Amino acid sequence: MLFEGRLALPPRPASRPRFTCRGRFAGADTDKPYREWLDAAAQELSQLQLPKGWDTSQPMAMSVSFKVQRPKTSKLAYPKPDLDNYEKALLDAITQAGGIWDDDSQVVVLSSEKLFAADDGETGIDFSIRGTTLP
Repeated sequence: MLFEGRLALPPRPASRPRFTCRGRFAGADTDKPYREWLDAAAQELSQLQLPKGWDTSQPMAMSVSFKVQRPKTSKLAYPKPDLDNYEKALLDAITQAGGIWDDDSQVVVLSSEKLFAADDGETGIDFSIRGTTLP
């Protein structure tokens, strides 16, 4: 069974958590713009319709394409932030939205690409997820 979706939000890489210690209490926190993106992405994902009979507990295979806005002054042929940070942000958003899988540890196959959107094209994240079997 295949589930395909698109996030119209511009891709955002996951930020590194900042660790703090106040007295005997330690904590980790991420930056506010990332938390806001994560909430907006989870909200958008929760509106998508899953195929009837979708099993949230199965191992998953996922394919993703991150289309990023090209900066006006960049001479790079590809977007700068690391691909794994884009992946982490999307996996976190899907987990937060709920209903697609129980935990992102169920993703056992992941194929992804990051590229600049065409000059007149839309930024966003296109993805497909399917149940898979383990060898």
